Amino acid sequence: MYQHHFRATQHESRRYPVMWQGLLALKNDSAAVQMHFVGGSPGVAGDTLARADAGTPMLRIAQRMRLEPAQLEGVHRKMMVHAIYIVLSPCPSSLAAHTS
Repeated sequence: MYQHHFRATQHESRRYPVMWQGLLALKNDSAAVQMHFVGGSPGVAGDTLARADAGTPMLRIAQRMRLEPAQLEGVHRKMMVHAIYIVLSPCPSSLAAHTS
């Protein structure tokens, strides 16, 4: 059973590679995460996500968006016009992975 889980984890890490890791902050809270690539343009991550010169990088969410149809349509329109976007999925991570 352990071997099956290990193989499945390896497959998922190739299918959804880690594009960024650090602290994801919202208001007064933060959490250590790894951002996995789901779709879009992988180069966008390197161009736009924070890199740490020293210490752990932090990505601060300054504004949240409601998942209302009108707002989602606006996002969809921008994705089709600009064709430069990335979809990342944050997953919990240990802080130790960020300090080494």
